[in-house]
Amino acid sequence: MSMKIFLFAALLVGSLGGLRAQESQESDWQRRFEGHIGNGLGITLLLSASVQEDGASTYDGSYYYHKTGVPISLSQVSLDDEGAVRLRENEAFNGSETFTGEWKVKLKGQVVSGTWLSPDGKKQLPIELKESYPAGSVKVVTTALKAVNTLRKNARNQGREIEVRYVQLASESKAAEAINRVLRQDAHNVPTGGEGDAQGEKVPENPSENDILKALTQAAQNTAEVSDDDEFTYVFSAMDEQKVVMNDHGYLTIEYLTWAYEGGAHGNSSKSYRCFDLETGEEVMLLDLIKPGYDKRWAGAAANLFREQRGLKAKDPLTEAGLFEDRLELNETWYLTPGGIGFSYDPYEIGPYAMGYVEFVLPWKDILADVKPDTRVFEFASPIAARSK
Repeated sequence: MSMKIFLFAALLVGSLGGLRAQESQESDWQRRFEGHIGNGLGITLLLSASVQEDGASTYDGSYYYHKTGVPISLSQVSLDDEGAVRLRENEAFNGSETFTGEWKVKLKGQVVSGTWLSPDGKKQLPIELKESYPAGSVKVVTTALKAVNTLRKNARNQGREIEVRYVQLASESKAAEAINRVLRQDAHNVPTGGEGDAQGEKVPENPSENDILKALTQAAQNTAEVSDDDEFTYVFSAMDEQKVVMNDHGYLTIEYLTWAYEGGAHGNSSKSYRCFDLETGEEVMLLDLIKPGYDKRWAGAAANLFREQRGLKAKDPLTEAGLFEDRLELNETWYLTPGGIGFSYDPYEIGPYAMGYVEFVLPWKDILADVKPDTRVFEFASPIAARSK
């Protein structure tokens, strides 16, 4: 796995300095592991490592039990001096910090091992996993590119920091080639803000890494003049990251996390998804998999699931859990997982910023009747639905 960070900086202290470039030898990666928790509870883990500016790595990802297939999010809490990583499951901050369990594991080569702990620490189970890519999955490589152009005046910085992290399949098949091309096109079309930037320009049919880097560099150089008004002096920051959220059964789901800071109290972020067929290289649309007419049934199931997640009773209004309205309609931000169809809502979309993302996965046991029976999704979803009832 490889990562390349290119840093371009221009400092204005009386005069404008020149551009310079650096390349880090540390590595971002996204890897797939299989194994068990406890006494034979089979799981699959998708784990990501991101190298920070200080050279340290941070980890996050998700895992699912083979019985249900529904992903459980993991976010890093700490990394100790001995290399043990602490990760929390389903970490949330709804007035108070909540999580469903904690991992304490070490990574050695292709092996992840350690301990699962209950939130109170009283229950502990061993974790043993090994990197694995069976039929229907694929290895991936992550590349990170960053461009910085910062102007300084009156001890204040102004300028742009723009970063992309994109995925490429480590396969020479025609399907992988087609998917890789789309992922590079998405990385090239970065959200950089301002006028005259790369966004909106024609994206090359088959952009190279150098093409993507050139687009970042040009966008970073389009820095506005330094303002004398301290209130409006800030560094515009943008990040666009591709992350694997499913790599099984011949399907690859990519999450796009876009974050930008344009001044004010906080930055804004959004998520979108693409699902690809690893056999054909084509993007999969929801109606390729699902029969028409599912909307109202799924919206009702989603509302019930949301109430369950938030500790509400069956007839409690959704507004009691923070939503703007007492209804939950499906949006177009869907994603395929081994355990069902997920939906994601950005901050402000159906609830306040402090609520963060509202996300849930409708399990196959509740929606299998709406899956087209002539699809590979129906083939792998049927036994999962039967086991989950």
